[in-house]
Amino acid sequence: MASSSPPPERPSSPSSWPRGTSWDPEQSVWDEPAIRAAVPEVPQDALSYGNWVRRQREHFSGAKSLLVSFLVALAAGPLAVVGTFLSLDYTGALALLGAFLAPAVEEVMKAALPLWVVRRRPWWFLSPTQIFLTMLASGAAFAAIENLLYLHVYIPHPEPWLVVWRWTVCVGLHTACTALSALGLIRLWRGAVEQGEIPQMERFLPWLTAAVLLHLAYNVGATIWGMMDYPGIR
Repeated sequence: MASSSPPPERPSSPSSWPRGTSWDPEQSVWDEPAIRAAVPEVPQDALSYGNWVRRQREHFSGAKSLLVSFLVALAAGPLAVVGTFLSLDYTGALALLGAFLAPAVEEVMKAALPLWVVRRRPWWFLSPTQIFLTMLASGAAFAAIENLLYLHVYIPHPEPWLVVWRWTVCVGLHTACTALSALGLIRLWRGAVEQGEIPQMERFLPWLTAAVLLHLAYNVGATIWGMMDYPGIR
């Protein structure tokens, strides 16, 4: 009986590493806490997460990175619009339910695609500035879509003051919330690209939480304002 051939060895030289993800970089022994603590510096030819990310960056062009930013910003805003629908179908006391749910859904969805990139393909972004601008663009895209829905679908004949409010205060709110999430993503990205660490979500979650709480504070305030028979600012 012919013996089965041994499994192929993983490449040991960075120049021969696969450019895809045929092996799981997060399972490298070089990233075990005990080994990282015992070895002052990971060898350049070691199959570590940091070396893997560095090698992938060498093969990823600036043009591709800009395309990623464009596509992420284009798609992240529309994905987050689902959060808008959570706050439109509730009235009275139940409006508070929508006020609590919508901010969490919207902020998570706005950050979902950029987070996936930083978590799984951090080399697709070239710099913290690119991440920040991509996130701001996604927030602006979401704010624009939300305003169009409110001012042309759900409120067919809005008063002029509400139009101004939506395009100033509400756009500013979404921009500020997205900027907070962007700061968390930048921390996550720096750990992966600059320090060679497997992305740790605890670097990002406090900033996402801050974005949700800021958005929540506005929604609750707007809901209570409307329930007191003042003009709803939404």
